Amino acid sequence: SRIRPRTIESNALNPLQILYEQEPFLVLSKPPGILTQSPPGIDSLELQVKRFLAQRDGVADPYVGTPHRLDRPVSGAMIFAKKFNATAAVAGFSGTAVLAWARSPWARS
Repeated sequence: SRIRPRTIESNALNPLQILYEQEPFLVLSKPPGILTQSPPGIDSLELQVKRFLAQRDGVADPYVGTPHRLDRPVSGAMIFAKKFNATAAVAGFSGTAVLAWARSPWARS
């Protein structure tokens, strides 16, 4: 089956485009011009994901792990982990390996 992206408003300038979601991962399309991560007070895709998950899932401070980054001018698929063990497990993996791991029994722990 084909994956169909969902677009969710994060803020007026950068709506989140979810490409894939399966516990414990969320894969988004990162637009150019936004930071992947940032210091306090500066918006980033990571902060937008945290706000989105907090609102959607009703969690005050959701965990969002960033196993890789893309530079500000670069666009592309970004993988975010919703559990600490998932972040550590996929650091350095390719996108295909991450999706295979997400379907494995180890991702459920």
